[in-house]
Amino acid sequence: MTQYMQDPALWALIAGTPLAATAIIRGKRSARSLRQGNQELKDHYAELENQYSASVKKAQEQAEEATRTALKSAMRTLQGLAAEQQLAISKLQSKYGESVILQDLLEIDHMNSQFGRRAQSIAVLCEGWLGRQRDVASVYDVVRSAQ
Repeated sequence: MTQYMQDPALWALIAGTPLAATAIIRGKRSARSLRQGNQELKDHYAELENQYSASVKKAQEQAEEATRTALKSAMRTLQGLAAEQQLAISKLQSKYGESVILQDLLEIDHMNSQFGRRAQSIAVLCEGWLGRQRDVASVYDVVRSAQ
């Protein structure tokens, strides 16, 4: 055993073992610290990504609502114009009912009706109101129809 006590390799091993153990423990601590920091960064970036997605979704919804509102407003205007034209055409049809112009008026009437329906369809797609579909009925007519 004495021969080994004089061997410098043995003394280097004895002195180096605590140093190696200390280095390993420090390495594990720093690796654990780095893993924890890495996980915190991943969590932070996931939160940022969720916030970004929510912001984009909100902006899209606002843009869609603004578009819907603009289209609805434009279609209301067009529906009003179509109704005015329809009244003017109906008056002309009554006035020139026996004339050659009647056929032309009927074609114009048909095109104007299509125009009004298309404007109404777009308004409905934009969550607009259809508007009144029939003439106003008197209470007497409503009660008589209910009987």
